[in-house]
Amino acid sequence: MSAPARQAVIDLQLVPGTSVLDYGCGRGGEIRALQGLDLDVSGWDPVYFPDGRLEPADIVLLTYVVNVIEDRAERQRTLKRAWELAKKVFES
Repeated sequence: MSAPARQAVIDLQLVPGTSVLDYGCGRGGEIRALQGLDLDVSGWDPVYFPDGRLEPADIVLLTYVVNVIEDRAERQRTLKRAWELAKKVFES
């Protein structure tokens, strides 16, 4: 589990029954780690999971995504889209 997700668990932001979208989930490691916490976890990634559920969730994780997007306009679009999908918390 990534450090930001682990901290969200410690801070009681990720509790059973919470919906989570891992925006830019890569190969899905974070999804697998969070599924064991009785969370409704989904993921989307433009390369590995382009058909993933890209819909609003209580918490949107955007971990290790923005730092790899070189184009400024694309970074802005990504941040805006992830923010729009967050019902309660946005973790970056």
